[in-house]
Amino acid sequence: MAVDTRTVQGRRQVYYAYYKELLADAEQMVAAGARPIGNWSAGQIFRHLAGSFDSSIDGLDIRIPWYFRITARFMKKKLLSMPMPPGFTPPGEATTKLVPPPTSTEEGLTTLRQAIVRQETEANLAASPILGPLSRRSGRGYT
Repeated sequence: MAVDTRTVQGRRQVYYAYYKELLADAEQMVAAGARPIGNWSAGQIFRHLAGSFDSSIDGLDIRIPWYFRITARFMKKKLLSMPMPPGFTPPGEATTKLVPPPTSTEEGLTTLRQAIVRQETEANLAASPILGPLSRRSGRGYT
């Protein structure tokens, strides 16, 4: 039975200043045997994060409805400074492209490690399909 992630209790509030902090936390959670409280496995969560990082370099081939893009660009500063709301479902075809397939924990963690190495070594950034061009400083402090 699916969990309504908008109302789930016990969610951790986290903030990472560096990619290595995120990776250390992920590895610590796996070592401790922590289990996700939503509908995705740990492997899917790690793979989704890795996919987000990789798409910031490679781009993401999705079409976001024009009205959503316009609204988001007016709210760019706010959107970049706040967390993603629980249970958020992206508009249009984005959902099918952003939801990871079943993934083992180790496979997801390996994918996340590789994506973090890319973030730390590649200079190119692709434009966001929602917010347009971004810089590494546009986000929440990841380096």
